[in-house]
Amino acid sequence: MCNKALFSFSLFLLTIFASHSQAAISLGATRVIFDAKHQESSLSVLNQGGEDVLVQSWLESDTADFNISSFAVTPPLSRLAKEGRQQLRILYSGEGVPLDRESVAWLNVQEIPQKVNGESVLQLAVRQRIKMFFRPSGLPGSAAEAPAQLKWTLNKQGQTAVLKVENPSRFHVSLTGLSLKGANYKDFLMAEGRMLAPGASVDILVNPMTSAASLKLDFKVINDYGGQNAYAVDLHIDKVSSATPYTLADK
Repeated sequence: MCNKALFSFSLFLLTIFASHSQAAISLGATRVIFDAKHQESSLSVLNQGGEDVLVQSWLESDTADFNISSFAVTPPLSRLAKEGRQQLRILYSGEGVPLDRESVAWLNVQEIPQKVNGESVLQLAVRQRIKMFFRPSGLPGSAAEAPAQLKWTLNKQGQTAVLKVENPSRFHVSLTGLSLKGANYKDFLMAEGRMLAPGASVDILVNPMTSAASLKLDFKVINDYGGQNAYAVDLHIDKVSSATPYTLADK
């Protein structure tokens, strides 16, 4: 087979493989907020493909104090007709997770395509993984207030500096798009999002450090609906600062 024919054949195979690896199902949200006072939460799943699929769903946790067995996802396995929709329900037994702060786990929703008879094709089980935030009742404050409660401190260390951010709230704060500005200086600090757990802190290296005595920090926070809210902080060397929200109209 000549190189041109081989290339065309390979491209044909890749096209077939790609068509069978695209996700047919879509989720009704990018995250699940589980309010403990309701004892359950739900998520809609839509099959946008042209064939029936099997949908398998389960929870996973990265922390030892979140007991997955305290939750049940129903149905754990089901057949979803083409253009069909169903509700996944997440049930909570009432124990097995911290009640003094918000916790997070992962909800996995995996589609299993139907077997294609008589065809030599590659079929992939496509998994979607979103965060489930378990929010106990009676926590002080709110998730919407948590970003403004973050404590920001800029400490110089020679020609560099460390930007420390602490989360004193009982809620997770998902940060993205951090950038420093001031005195003809601009440094983009974070390309990917970072989630700050309740009571946690993180140090972010600023390199090189400007000689300006103060800088402005802009950042965004992912809210309960998957959207982004913008905040700004006026930073002063070795002083703790807090953020205020703004909109593009304020800029």
